[in-house]
Amino acid sequence: MKYYGLELIEQLCAEFGPSGCCDNVRESIIAQIADVIDAYYVDRTGTVIAKVCGGGQGYNADKPRRVLLCTGMDEVGLIVNRVHDKGHLHFGLVGDVDPRVLGGKSLLVGDGERLLTGVVASKAIHLQSPEERRKLTPVRRMYIDIGAESAEEAKKYVDVGCMATFATPIARFGQEKAFLGGKALESRLGCAALIELLRMLKSGMVRLPYDLYVAFVDCSQITFCPARVAAAAIKPDLAVIVEAREALDYPGVAESTRLCALGEGVAVAFADGCAIYDKDKTAMLRKCAAENGIAVQSVCGTPRAQLGGSVQAGALGVKTVSIGYPVRNLHAPVQVAKISDYYAVRDLLFAYVKEIKE
Repeated sequence: MKYYGLELIEQLCAEFGPSGCCDNVRESIIAQIADVIDAYYVDRTGTVIAKVCGGGQGYNADKPRRVLLCTGMDEVGLIVNRVHDKGHLHFGLVGDVDPRVLGGKSLLVGDGERLLTGVVASKAIHLQSPEERRKLTPVRRMYIDIGAESAEEAKKYVDVGCMATFATPIARFGQEKAFLGGKALESRLGCAALIELLRMLKSGMVRLPYDLYVAFVDCSQITFCPARVAAAAIKPDLAVIVEAREALDYPGVAESTRLCALGEGVAVAFADGCAIYDKDKTAMLRKCAAENGIAVQSVCGTPRAQLGGSVQAGALGVKTVSIGYPVRNLHAPVQVAKISDYYAVRDLLFAYVKEIKE
């Protein structure tokens, strides 16, 4: 079944896909793009790489130029590292999950094919000593309760190495339902935008002067190696990174320290923790946005390392630009985004790929 717009986002976010366990997400993405691309393959790291052949004015069939669009598709989660003899599951973190947000959260536990409900639990607050209450409960003292009463019963369903994600469906809220809240928005918004871009190119019969590659990368929450592998294989002449940027537009946070804000459009970065984005290409991106009436904002400060540095390393210093979408509460059970920002990213991608000439 094909999904469009907000239904596409909801469907992608609902898929079980922690880092290294993205089979469901991969299958969903392939199903949505199979009829609007010329070819695709899944590389050895689990990255889906789709190709749209060029043919437009200026296309060099003998030595076509290549443009890569890259986004992550995995989400943060938990991994089972021991099954207690009473049936409880001890776990570790997959990605930068804040332990403070885990208590009492509902989970989906399994391998993607077989999933069951679990709940994160620890010693109740009223049973903790005054000293314990003053400290953050460490992950080693938390466990996942799946309703099993023994290790033997638990192992009928899960075992060491199984993963878990937050069971938080996407919901619209706020005035005029303009906001989205739920799990995995930090990765699946980018996937949805690229899927819709491919459809727009197909429906508009757009013929580009270069071959377009779109990479949906696994393991972006824990390592950027898969993006590096994809970039090394494709050898692009230009790379466009599509990813979440942390919105710090909270009360009490100084405007000078926030990276970007919800509702202000596409978050265009000039640099991050491991990449300097090409000045000329970034200026062209901003000009394209202005000409098409698309709101953009500059990402201030130097955020954590992103996909850009990995792609640049894999493609031997390829010129790279960043198209970001603001998201609050990154790596949390409920992340927040604004619908208008998503559409701004999608529309800028469509406008920009048509403007790339060299």
